[in-house]
Amino acid sequence: MAIETNKDFDLKFTRNPISNDVVLKIDRPDSNLFPSIQQSLRNILMTSRGERRFNPSFGGDLQKTLFELIRDFDQPSVIGEINIREVIKLAIQNHEPRITLLNIKFDNWDEMADTNRVEVYITYSVPPSAEVLTYTLGIKRVK
Repeated sequence: MAIETNKDFDLKFTRNPISNDVVLKIDRPDSNLFPSIQQSLRNILMTSRGERRFNPSFGGDLQKTLFELIRDFDQPSVIGEINIREVIKLAIQNHEPRITLLNIKFDNWDEMADTNRVEVYITYSVPPSAEVLTYTLGIKRVK
């Protein structure tokens, strides 16, 4: 029998054809499958800070980077502001306690700058396991 830890409903609200209920995202640590955590990471990254009325610090502000004119995501875009990598790191550390964040990497931003696309690679582990997992999220501007 598979060990289940976290259960979240699928935010796409797809219907289970058998039970007629909303499909669930169920983490299974014994198989290294964590769809609930991946959905949570996507929600954190895709939410802009200030978008949630009673939790203005929630969010990774990833969509904001699509319109930045910076060439290096390690450099602050505005004087006195922390860079987008640090914003994402703080958002994940504050709002996803189930994981240990190891690294945040962006795809080759020199090639993607003209296409208004961003791809983020998040490397993490889920304690108590030491297995390293990677979640990739790519977004692009819709014309």
